[in-house]
Amino acid sequence: MNMAVMEEAIGYFEQQLATLQQLSGNESVLDRGRAYGNLGDCYEALGDYEEAIKHYDQYLSVAQSLNRMQDQAKAYRGLGNAHRAMGSLQQALVCFEKRLVVAHELGEAFNKAQAYGELGSLHSQLGNYEQAISCLERQLNLAREMKDRALESDAACGLGGVYQQMGEYDRALQYHQLDLQIAEETNNPTCQGRAYGNLGLTYESLGTFERAVVYQEQHLSIAAQMNDLVAKTVSYSSLGRTHHALQNYSQAVMYLQEGLRLAEQLGRREDEAKIRHGLGLSLWASGNLEEAQHQLYRASALFETIRHEAQLSTDYKLSLFDLQTSSYQALQRVLVSLGHHDEALAVAERGRTRAFADLLVERQTGQQGSDPYSPVTIDQILETVNGQRGLVLYYSLAAGYLYSWLLAPGAGILKFHEHYLADSVVEVDNPSDFQAGSSVTLPMATSSALEQHIASVREALGVESYYSR
Repeated sequence: MNMAVMEEAIGYFEQQLATLQQLSGNESVLDRGRAYGNLGDCYEALGDYEEAIKHYDQYLSVAQSLNRMQDQAKAYRGLGNAHRAMGSLQQALVCFEKRLVVAHELGEAFNKAQAYGELGSLHSQLGNYEQAISCLERQLNLAREMKDRALESDAACGLGGVYQQMGEYDRALQYHQLDLQIAEETNNPTCQGRAYGNLGLTYESLGTFERAVVYQEQHLSIAAQMNDLVAKTVSYSSLGRTHHALQNYSQAVMYLQEGLRLAEQLGRREDEAKIRHGLGLSLWASGNLEEAQHQLYRASALFETIRHEAQLSTDYKLSLFDLQTSSYQALQRVLVSLGHHDEALAVAERGRTRAFADLLVERQTGQQGSDPYSPVTIDQILETVNGQRGLVLYYSLAAGYLYSWLLAPGAGILKFHEHYLADSVVEVDNPSDFQAGSSVTLPMATSSALEQHIASVREALGVESYYSR
């Protein structure tokens, strides 16, 4: 997309709107509404979703006042896509459902199929898999009735994605193969690349990493031929993950660095955060701890910023929570390996206070106050400790380890101790055990086992002897 062309188009449509404001009659009003819709499309293409929503709302208002069903369908679609892009998934759901109702009233098979596809895709994103499958199967049937191969391909792609999310990988492969077959028969390189990418992701989920690499390389080749920068970003990221899983860390780093360059160029911050997270893990695994900590710091900060800005969308924040947790845990491990125990403590506290910060933001809506997302520093922690009358023992669970810091007022960190939790939690003993594109969820140890670990840590730190002095 050429940004200059889009901005020029906005200027043209605004001039058209100014002219139409001076005219009366239903046709002029309708043209005015469509100009709002065109402006919405331009702002959506530029990534300014709030402006897009404002203009789509005005388009919808005009379409409803004139009872123009086709225009209502277009406005609802634009609103749904813009809300979805902002992470406001429930609002997007309402818009897509209304669009489907309008499509049924119009009675056109193509509009109905398209509406079912968009609604199915959103249900899949929300984790409503039964509803997603129902919608996408309807899209598939309508596409076959119309003999519309492109729509059939889209429906097959969507169904493959849902079954993949459900862990039904054999069915996912069947639908992704169907998508690829249709794309090859219709000579559609965009859909070929999409299908190769999805087949690669499915084989990655199955742990068949060598085969995943083959498909992702085909995905990358097509993306490069078409100069599709978004597809190249996705394929570089996927190749980085699979090579990491194969313990080809130097290749993983190379692919992830290429993906990072493109994600930054395109302004795709969520992709950038995920790639930095994966790059940090691959650098850690290859022994480059200094650069690993840099990437994990950047990833954690980006995840925090994205969650902060998406404070009105709980769904979106939750989708990033596990990855952010994994970044904080990996960062603690790297910092401890570097001997930066004070920084590791600050990172542990940041991870602990995230949920509390979200709650504060909800309660402070519309109020002035300090930013609860401001990163905790070691100086702030020591200031809190200085206000205590006795020793402070701080614990953190980080990827298979129990870290402990013994702090004293006026003295700071007296001792640091790390304790491997062995069988009490899932073993994540080194960075090769992480998946660069997914999260690591650590079940809590039983309370009695954790108490035993804490008791041994207290003994190792000499806590009782400090109190007996």
